[in-house]
Amino acid sequence: MNFSNKYFDRFGYSGIIIPDEIPENLGLSVIIPCFNEPSLQFTINSLLSVNKPNYNTEVIVVINAPHNATAEQIKQNSKTIDYLNTVINKDWIFVRKIIQPTLTKKLSGVGSARKAGMDEAIRRFGIANNPKGIIVSLDADCIVAKDYLTDIECFFKQNKKALGCSLGFKHIYDNQNTTPQQINAISQYELYLRYYYHSLKFIGFPNYFYAIGSAFAVTALAYISQGGMNRRQAGEDFYFVQKLVQAGEFGHIKNTLVFPSSRESDRVPFGTGTVVRDLKNSNTGYLTYSPESFLLLKLFFKNITNQWFTKDYDINVVLANIDINNLLKNFLQAENYNKNIAEIIQNSANFKNFKNRFFKWFDGLKILKFLNLSNEIYFGKKSIEDAAKHLLKELNYQTRKNDYSAEDLLEIYRELDKN
Repeated sequence: MNFSNKYFDRFGYSGIIIPDEIPENLGLSVIIPCFNEPSLQFTINSLLSVNKPNYNTEVIVVINAPHNATAEQIKQNSKTIDYLNTVINKDWIFVRKIIQPTLTKKLSGVGSARKAGMDEAIRRFGIANNPKGIIVSLDADCIVAKDYLTDIECFFKQNKKALGCSLGFKHIYDNQNTTPQQINAISQYELYLRYYYHSLKFIGFPNYFYAIGSAFAVTALAYISQGGMNRRQAGEDFYFVQKLVQAGEFGHIKNTLVFPSSRESDRVPFGTGTVVRDLKNSNTGYLTYSPESFLLLKLFFKNITNQWFTKDYDINVVLANIDINNLLKNFLQAENYNKNIAEIIQNSANFKNFKNRFFKWFDGLKILKFLNLSNEIYFGKKSIEDAAKHLLKELNYQTRKNDYSAEDLLEIYRELDKN
């Protein structure tokens, strides 16, 4: 019995899908969901051009279609299959394919496709008896840096306890064929991703992370321990990575980069392509959560951790020095604060246990829930440019002017990520 058998009994996908012989020394598996994608060859070519890692690598492309796919989309999938049949493998990297039949409405979406590929990677790592195998999540509209696989391999070699990691990313576009409106749209969206990440870091939330489907990796054992990928139609990456972050050590590789496309798309309900499409002709630009909402949480988190030493977790004490504390108070009461904090205290032998348990309860989803509530009923959302500039001031970053564009601010936030 190999290490993956119990997983497939509970959470696994269908039976063996890829008949190809498993290469010796298989240590990396790159999973690419692919639906109606005319540019997959650029992704594959970039992978075939990366520096060679120590382990052999499989690239598993999952060609899938939703229940309502059009004839043209199905035709494009057929072209993708024909293309993959012509790919010439190297002696260390092997491109495989999984062809999913048209999925039901319930199972349609990138979550099911990503799960099919990742589960197959687990199956093949199981046959190869390699529980330390690394599963890498990528999308079919990306290209990758030369050191992509070698940096991932190096990270897990140096961080043996790590369950997974996110990867550096930078949206790309063709200057000649991309309009100023599209450039502004993708700049605003990537700026939002980085603003949100650095806001979580600023407020003292320990489990801050980037959750981008095209830019994370996970060990085979960690994937199994978290019950595998979910089948959500979108946002599957956020829910899966959040579980990983809460379960143990999760890192971020800064040096290598994934370059997602910045084109428009209507294939998923939200994400890069959808945002670019909606923002291109928007009168308001990208609106995001107000810095004031994050500052409320910063004060709350500071107070709640300080209370460990006084043992007084009464909601009025914890919120005593926070302006507009009724907003937080009502939210916490609705989330059964008294019951949950009592259970957390009872099961915490020390401060580290308390902090871990508290932030597993007040997790990224709860933060998102509070931000949505507070901005809906009190603060209102702010333009991403104004919010990003506000956070830079809170971080004591010395800005030289007041009229930074989204592109200017994005370059600043990209630099912040390198520190």
